[in-house]
Amino acid sequence: MPLSAAEKAALLAQVTQLQSSVNALVVDTVTPPPQPPANPTITGFAANPASITAGQSSVLSATVANAVSMTLDGAPVTLPVTVTPTATKTYALVADGAPGTTSAIASVQVTVTAAQQPGAYPTSMDWLPQAPDPRGIDAGYGWLKRNPANGMLVTFGANSHDTNGNNAVPSYDPVAKAWTIRIAHTPVNLAPGANQSGKSILLNRDNSIPIIKGNFLYVIGGEKGEGAGNHSGRLDLTTWQWAQIWDTDEPFGLPMNTTAQKFDWILSASQWVPSLNKGFILAGVRNGNPNAGYIEITSAGTVAAPRRWNVDNEAPFPGAQNLKNITNQNWWRNDRAYVYGGTRSALSGQAAPPPVGNILFALDITADNAPVMTAVSTNTLPANQQVAGGGIVADYIPARDWMIATDGVRCNIYDYADGTWHFVPINNATDPDLPTPSIGPSGGANRCGCWSPEADRLVYLAGHSKLFEGRLNFQ
Repeated sequence: MPLSAAEKAALLAQVTQLQSSVNALVVDTVTPPPQPPANPTITGFAANPASITAGQSSVLSATVANAVSMTLDGAPVTLPVTVTPTATKTYALVADGAPGTTSAIASVQVTVTAAQQPGAYPTSMDWLPQAPDPRGIDAGYGWLKRNPANGMLVTFGANSHDTNGNNAVPSYDPVAKAWTIRIAHTPVNLAPGANQSGKSILLNRDNSIPIIKGNFLYVIGGEKGEGAGNHSGRLDLTTWQWAQIWDTDEPFGLPMNTTAQKFDWILSASQWVPSLNKGFILAGVRNGNPNAGYIEITSAGTVAAPRRWNVDNEAPFPGAQNLKNITNQNWWRNDRAYVYGGTRSALSGQAAPPPVGNILFALDITADNAPVMTAVSTNTLPANQQVAGGGIVADYIPARDWMIATDGVRCNIYDYADGTWHFVPINNATDPDLPTPSIGPSGGANRCGCWSPEADRLVYLAGHSKLFEGRLNFQ
């Protein structure tokens, strides 16, 4: 018999309720549970080249997925990374992810030649003339910086404090023995004190601070005349173009001198340390005064707080020293920065040190913004054999684990293995453009240079555009 209206309504309600239950069951059945985060993976971790001669470099690279962070031998790292081991070494890469970690190893085989064996000290050094600096300038307070990615050397400015001076960017290939002008000089013809803002290039200056970070060379501050703007620049070492010019502030948020409206540190040590993913600027001269300060540049590209500089000539961190004129005499070895020599003055509470520095210092920056400086060794060679003071050239020879230092007319070796100092006579040190600091009518200018593992020589930019390579002789 036909259903009444009430029965129909009751039946429809039952059907609707049943359909809702079925829908809920379907949803519960087909909706998958959330997947846990994937474990990190490392694929193809390898060194290229896998075999090198001591003093050469290799690049470690890998394909890493699902990693939050990575470490290489326990230190934070980004890949690829260039390494220069002094002996055969196996590197451990660890990738950390949300659910766990994974690791891989890669080895670099290092061959040490007979002349590189410990104890085989050089008997002399020869300055070998090379093609001159194509800018044709008598460089003053400058630098010659090695790009660790390819061994190319680059320099800029140092054509006095003249804003209108040569602003070309040259590079030098120590293997091909050839210069290349990467950015040609652009005449600007500015009046003294004119505003220098709005330029697409960095203008000439003395006493700038160089830092190579990744593919970029930062040229920071310096003395360029009194016009506003054009404080610092960032050069792309791949395209050889100025990627950024700072007119109203500074790279990394470096502090400005409120009166001079610029970063007023010069004659300092500076480095970027890929294994720690941070950099620093140390000592030199600040606001015209001796400086024992330290500024740390973080992995985020900012200045760490607090800023550690000396106020009222007090030590701003353990072991701090008033050192200046050390731009071309600092390097990184293993897990420390090293500085040799410098022009010294006393901090509050310190006995007055000899003004001509002859001490090798180590700077530990492992802990974030907590530097510690210690004296490693004092050069005990006789005064007529000793290389010391500010404005010299000193660098690290990784293949031999030595420091090499020169003032153009003398050469010293420090052997890290046994802590000994050695005098190396220079056979042809009579050229008047070799001494650093320079002598004669243009006295006071600093020459510049660095060690080239690729050439196994000390590359030295002397006066009047002359370039020399220092060859160590072992017979």
